[in-house]
Amino acid sequence: MKCVYLSTNRALMHMLQHLLTEEGMETVLQGEHLQGAVGELPVIDVSLWVLADRDAEIARQRVEEILAKQQPLDTQPWRCHGCGEEVDAQFSDCWKCGMAR
Repeated sequence: MKCVYLSTNRALMHMLQHLLTEEGMETVLQGEHLQGAVGELPVIDVSLWVLADRDAEIARQRVEEILAKQQPLDTQPWRCHGCGEEVDAQFSDCWKCGMAR
């Protein structure tokens, strides 16, 4: 069994686990339930492990590829092409006219 990735982001870790499992790798997450003790313990990483040592390098490469494709969140407001309204960055559609970004 080999560790292939560490993060404090549980949602990310579950997504990575799911994607590796879809590719036929047996995986396990460790440490995710310890986060309930935050405040009494230092920040705890969740670790993603592959059960077969032979899958470790492939899994690490796949994790790197997946993370490289992640788009950074845009934090700047955008202007709607339909009505000209300024819309906060987290929205994909204009709140005023409904036009997609």
